[in-house]
Amino acid sequence: MPEQFLHEQLNIAFDYGAPKPEIPDSITQNLNPTYELRPYQVEAFSRFIHCLNNDFPGKQNPLHLLFNMATGSGKTLIMAGLILYLYEQGYRNFLFFVNADNIIEKTKDNFLNPASSKYLFNSPIYFRGDQVDVTEVENFEGVNENDINIRFATIQKLHSDTLNKFARLLIGVKQKSPPAFTPIIYLHFKEKSNENQMVCIYSNRSNCYNKRYYLSTSNSPIT
Repeated sequence: MPEQFLHEQLNIAFDYGAPKPEIPDSITQNLNPTYELRPYQVEAFSRFIHCLNNDFPGKQNPLHLLFNMATGSGKTLIMAGLILYLYEQGYRNFLFFVNADNIIEKTKDNFLNPASSKYLFNSPIYFRGDQVDVTEVENFEGVNENDINIRFATIQKLHSDTLNKFARLLIGVKQKSPPAFTPIIYLHFKEKSNENQMVCIYSNRSNCYNKRYYLSTSNSPIT
């Protein structure tokens, strides 16, 4: 019998009465109210929360999940909601990387510019009565621990930065102290055939592509 995709396992579990998580206020209250969540987007959030907080066959840590979604289905909105949920779970640092600069510029408008008609967060964002800012950063050293810190980069830039870091180590540039362990959420857009796929990688390692779990394969485009 062929191995089932994760979304197939979840379909069976929910059909047999497994409780489906409610979407928390951290998502619904902090996304831009202009964007009413579609049923399949609610389903996507619910499945992510279920997978994050429950065991399933083959689950590994660090966990990495993939949303297989059509063009126009609101992948960036899902990403914004996941950032909000993970912030509530204690994560502060997010790395968004793609293969093209133009996608980065569009996404910055979605995440950083409250004046934009495509801004995805509520303005302002509140958690437990405290205002939280979304901040673009170049790295995660010395960031504000109360902010949502996002670094935007191309894959090529990440590779270049990594090589430069190793080069400095090889030529004997010493750090004053060992680097601190910084949990990072990796967020990646990848194109395949004529579809866009959003890969949400819940990890702080760069070698997290060895296995992918597909949460869903069907949705309706946002028009």
